[in-house]
Amino acid sequence: MQGKHTSLLMTEVKPNKVTWGALLSCVNTTEEFDIAELANRKLPNGEGLKRLRNIYRWFNHHEKAMEISKILDRPDFTNHTAGTSEWFDYQPLYFVNDPIT
Repeated sequence: MQGKHTSLLMTEVKPNKVTWGALLSCVNTTEEFDIAELANRKLPNGEGLKRLRNIYRWFNHHEKAMEISKILDRPDFTNHTAGTSEWFDYQPLYFVNDPIT
C-alpha cells in the first residue's frame, strides 16, 4: 500500500533550497518508515539522498527515485541545502530481516 505522494520539488521551504523536511514529506506510509529514517541521517555530499534513491529503486518506487535524482542534479544542491552539517553521525543501515553480525 502506497501513501499519498507529495512532489519533492513542490515542497521547498526556501527558494532554491531543498530541506530534509521536504524530502520526508513524501515518505508517509508505515511500510516506508525505514526509508524515512535513512533520509533523516546526516550524510555528506548528498549520500543520504543517493542511498534513499537507491532504496526507492529497489522497491520499485520509480517516481520518487526520479524526483530525488532531479534534486541531486540541481546546480544549487549542496551539503547545506540538503540539511547536512559539518559533522555527521553515520550508522549502517540494517533491514529488519537481516541478521546483525
